[in-house]
Amino acid sequence: MTWHTTAKINPDQVYVLLATRLEMESFWQVPKALWHSSQTIAQLRRSHGLLGFRLFSGPLSKVFYSVSAWQNEKSLSEFCYANPYANRIMRLQSQARSITTKHLKLYGSELPPSVKKMEIWFT
Repeated sequence: MTWHTTAKINPDQVYVLLATRLEMESFWQVPKALWHSSQTIAQLRRSHGLLGFRLFSGPLSKVFYSVSAWQNEKSLSEFCYANPYANRIMRLQSQARSITTKHLKLYGSELPPSVKKMEIWFT
């Protein structure tokens, strides 16, 4: 999926990012992960302080990546602790092989991060 910009980004400002890697146990769980992704996108679009986001997975993959950029820590925290996202992550932890999240800081000039860069964050 391409990067979706939701607000103007200042190239000289530092922003906070939430990057996630989700690996499902089996291919049977992929439709459920896609449904959760669509629900997360809907919540992202309603969230205050969001600058942009990207979700993607490889073809025939059980691994999903997401990254979202935020104005500040407060906006990111409000999203992370709000439902349905907070409940969804709790449910996925029991259904996934692994969920890894990273909190990062990047300059606006580094947004959007490349898919390759996102993969490197989790290696």
